[in-house]
Amino acid sequence: MTLQLQLDRLGRRLKRWRVARSFLRWLSLTLGLWLLWFWLDNLLRLPAGIRLAMLGVGLAVPVWRALQEWLRPACRPVSPARTAREIENRCGIRDNTLINACCFEQTPPEGAAGAFAWRARKVGLACAANIHPEQLFDRRALRRAGAVASVGLLIWGAYVLLLSRHAGNAFARLIMPLADIPPVTSVTVSLSPSRTVTLWAGDSLVVTAQLRAVTGRLESFNESPVLRQTQREGLREASVDLPMAAVPGAPGCHVRRFEAVREPFTCNAQFGDTWSRTLTVQVRHPPRITASAFELIPPSYAGTGTTMQAGAPMPLRVLAGSRARVSVTLDRAPQCLLWRQGGAQHALAQAGTGEWQAEVALEQGGDYLLMAGGGSEAETRPVARGEVVLLPDRTPEVALVAASRNQRVWSGAKLALPVEAGDDFGLQAVWVTAAPVAAPPERAEVLARWPYAGPPGRQGSVRERLELTLDPARFRPGESYRLEARARDWNPDGTVAVSAPLVIRIRQPEEAAEQLEGAAQEAARALEQAVAEQRRALGLTRNLEVHLDEALSRRHIGAHRESIAKAQESARKHGRSAVAALEKAAAPEATRARLSLLVEQEMGLALERITALEPPAETSAAMQPRVARLAGHQNYILNELLSLLGRLAAQARLAQERDGGATAPPMATDADRARDLQEFLKDFAAVQKRIVEQTRSLLERGPEDLTEEELEILGQLAREEGKWAALLRDRLDDLAKNPLQDFADGSMAEAFNEVWQDVQKAAESLYARKIEMAVPQEQGGLENAEELIHNLERWLTDKPDYIKWLMEEPPTLPDAPLAELPRELEDIAGELLDEESAMTEDVEDVTSGWIDSLDKGAGWDAMDGPISSMGAKGVTGNQLPNQHEIGGRSGEGRTGRSQGQMVEGTAVGKEGRQTPSRVTPTPFETGAVDDQSTASPGGATGGGKLAGFAEQGLRGPAPPPRREQMKRLAGRQTEIRQQAERLNLHLRAHGVPSGDLDAAIANMRELERHAIEGRGAEIRRAFDATLESMRSTRATIAAEAATRRERGALPRDKAEALWSGLRADVPPGYEEIVAAYYRRLAGAGEGGRSETRE
Repeated sequence: MTLQLQLDRLGRRLKRWRVARSFLRWLSLTLGLWLLWFWLDNLLRLPAGIRLAMLGVGLAVPVWRALQEWLRPACRPVSPARTAREIENRCGIRDNTLINACCFEQTPPEGAAGAFAWRARKVGLACAANIHPEQLFDRRALRRAGAVASVGLLIWGAYVLLLSRHAGNAFARLIMPLADIPPVTSVTVSLSPSRTVTLWAGDSLVVTAQLRAVTGRLESFNESPVLRQTQREGLREASVDLPMAAVPGAPGCHVRRFEAVREPFTCNAQFGDTWSRTLTVQVRHPPRITASAFELIPPSYAGTGTTMQAGAPMPLRVLAGSRARVSVTLDRAPQCLLWRQGGAQHALAQAGTGEWQAEVALEQGGDYLLMAGGGSEAETRPVARGEVVLLPDRTPEVALVAASRNQRVWSGAKLALPVEAGDDFGLQAVWVTAAPVAAPPERAEVLARWPYAGPPGRQGSVRERLELTLDPARFRPGESYRLEARARDWNPDGTVAVSAPLVIRIRQPEEAAEQLEGAAQEAARALEQAVAEQRRALGLTRNLEVHLDEALSRRHIGAHRESIAKAQESARKHGRSAVAALEKAAAPEATRARLSLLVEQEMGLALERITALEPPAETSAAMQPRVARLAGHQNYILNELLSLLGRLAAQARLAQERDGGATAPPMATDADRARDLQEFLKDFAAVQKRIVEQTRSLLERGPEDLTEEELEILGQLAREEGKWAALLRDRLDDLAKNPLQDFADGSMAEAFNEVWQDVQKAAESLYARKIEMAVPQEQGGLENAEELIHNLERWLTDKPDYIKWLMEEPPTLPDAPLAELPRELEDIAGELLDEESAMTEDVEDVTSGWIDSLDKGAGWDAMDGPISSMGAKGVTGNQLPNQHEIGGRSGEGRTGRSQGQMVEGTAVGKEGRQTPSRVTPTPFETGAVDDQSTASPGGATGGGKLAGFAEQGLRGPAPPPRREQMKRLAGRQTEIRQQAERLNLHLRAHGVPSGDLDAAIANMRELERHAIEGRGAEIRRAFDATLESMRSTRATIAAEAATRRERGALPRDKAEALWSGLRADVPPGYEEIVAAYYRRLAGAGEGGRSETRE
């Protein structure tokens, strides 16, 4: 074996030993360094900058040491000379024996030097043979390095096994020092959504932070996390901590909502000394418009051409029904571009030039949107927003009339609010809404609505009247409400007009007793106690409703029932005390009746339901509806008690203001009151029909056969009947106290009383669950109400008396049958609104001899007419009473001169137009009229019975006979017609057109017939038509005479020659000669006429 080979073998072994020792040392250093780094981060929660430096050191040092200590030596080739030199140094071999031998062996010299080299090689081989590997390697050093590395590995293993979360967290934080990796704590925080989310500009984002306890319980942490939001402002970043709201029912869950996100930001949840990973919010912006234009196409009725204007987002001011061609150019092309306006959507098509175009209809006003984005709805976002303003007509005007725009009122009070509205074309509807002051307009509730038939609807100005009862269920005490009147016209694109708001504040019921005195105050105190007990009963019922399962499982239903019944009975006791106190006070009958019905019937029904809460084996699912119905019933009773308490206080305040001399509000006119009453009765009739239909289905069934739902329906019907009974009682009181009433109001009050009695009995029968009695009582109330509406139709006058009737006297007086008198007399005398000095004879009806027994009254539009009625239904609601005589039968006489039979036994108000006393042919009857009037008997008359004495004598002429005047008018008209017929024959004989003479003759015949029949209005119409036709005939004849005077008259022989020449054909070639001949003849004719004239 050569020395080179031996040195090479020893060199490789030495290299492996050296590399192994260096690697173990490097491994120990690396493990220790990184273990130190991990522990420091776990203990100190190092910031990102230090972790970045530690990462650099932790990577640079091991890499540099690896390169220096074992990577480079491991990669360096083994050299025999280097190995020889190293062995000499390690083994102490002197004189460079090995290195010289190695060199001589590589390049052996020649000659004498060769011998020396051979000896040197021999000595080197001997030295190499005596070298053992143990002499070259320090095995203890290698073992020490291995032991240190093993200890480091063991420590790392224990660290990873025992503190895996800490090790993993430190590894992640050190490997990614700039990442927002929170350190290890007892609580972990995570965000949802995590990492990165992309939103459209304007979208909302909900961030949820979830806390999880690593050690211990989450309930021990009382604080809530905060959300740190970081947003770039220019070249710097600004951070702000935002509180997060806890989610009920989700421990450790907190949320934060971002509205209308328009700028990107980052955020993380901070909780104690830990935080969550950062959430990056990116915002996408839709494409931008670079060019846009609108080509407006007006509707066909506009008659104008198309116009161009700037496009989106500019507003569009067009007529309703117009169309627009939309052209848009964007900076970048989206997948689709949509036009949205008024609920309609149109897709714009992209042209070859990159322009988007579409034609859209503008049927209604409002905002329009240009939406760009992807194909789905969620990916589209607006790129432009504008307004479409339609110009159809003027917005209606509406006002809610009130003395004050801010009022404090009582719960249950009644407000009478006039509503005035108008429109240039016509109103479609007027309505009044109510909403809490702080509520948006969308939550407003409609209180009353007055629709008008159309189009065009109600033209001009209208005035309606809102009768509003402040129901506590709708208007809660202590709250403020906003009342607004609204109106709209028939334009489908029109807007709703809104009046100035009226703000009302509902006073607390505790203030009611302070406004009252005596028995009324005692009633108010009792009502307050009833309200308190009713609230307590309702609270106990609500408590049972919430803990029903627990009460059933522990069998505490009996205790709950007893406590609820005790509170309800206490409320009933105080309610009865209030009823007793109201009987002593001067309270309205309707209030006492309503409170009595509420205490005896409603509270009695509530006590029955409380008693029925004793099911031995009832389940929670079956009991829950019954308890809920009981709570609803008790809530209804509470609201009604509050309403009655407020009504008492309001009535007391009105009485105090009246006693104190306060100025009363202007009273409604008879027409307004009658119209309002008629609408009220129509609503009542509709409700009664519905109640009759609902109760008819229960007619054949007994109370024991009714289900819980049917009993609930029956209770609702009873309450509704009770409410209508109270309303009818109020209307009855108003009608009976009407200071402007005439003599028909007494009968209407009696009819109203019958209706109220029927509805009151119907309500009681429904409460008593006597189904068989409810239907006939409701039907009776319905029939009486319909009869009352029938009479009210004649109460409404719509125009004054401006028509003059001329009726021809009959040849003989007819024998009119005496009709049976109605139960309620229907003489309805209107208020005398005009002064006597303002009346003229031109508006007076001329009395005729016609007499009949008319069921509907003897007038037109509720006014006096020329016909005498034997039905005692003289409808005399006109504003200008007549000055002429009228006969027939009446209740207490007409407003002017009258004669005939007075069928009433009592006369109260004969005031009216002053008429002179005179003698009438009315026969006397037995008996006398109980005349309670203090006015002079020289007023309105209607005799037949004795009724006192007059201070003045008889004066005044009798009415002139008109029958003979009619006959003379017809005779004179006949003579004129005959002259016109003779004139017509002459005109036809001379070939002159007669124009409208034939029509004039026909109108003359009509005039004659109407004069014979005594129809004054038709006489006037035929007379005007005749004059118009005659004027047209005169103009036609005058024009024809002028035409005939302008025509020339040739001698007969010349004219015959002209006509014969015209009839014969001119020979060919003689046309000019014949024309010259005729011209000469014409000239000769002119000369002859000139000589004749001279």
